[in-house]
Amino acid sequence: MIMSTNIFKIIIFLALAHASNGGCDVNDWPRSCLANFRIGKQKCEPCESGRYGCNCSENCPNNTYGPGCYTFCDCPEDEFCDPMVGCMNTTTTTHTTRAETTQQGLNTPTNNISSSPRKKIGN
Repeated sequence: MIMSTNIFKIIIFLALAHASNGGCDVNDWPRSCLANFRIGKQKCEPCESGRYGCNCSENCPNNTYGPGCYTFCDCPEDEFCDPMVGCMNTTTTTHTTRAETTQQGLNTPTNNISSSPRKKIGN
């Protein structure tokens, strides 16, 4: 009886440990992937730059960047650590482009309606 209770406790402990890391300990696509991988369409795929963790669910911690957040930033004062690419100048300007569209008018035929004065009948 004591042996079965201990086995039960071990099973519960393992189940809780598995749940606490979100199941990231097994590469079992499509159900789960290892940490720093996400479930892709046909396989487990590495996290994109700036993300890490179980199914890439976390942003990189401060002062880290890149795939899996393994690289540390050591930025000068006038730069900040971007989680995707590393140190970036704080005065970086983002240029946006505007797509222009032209609209062609519809060629609808116009009816030339002419009217003639009506004759008043009666008074």
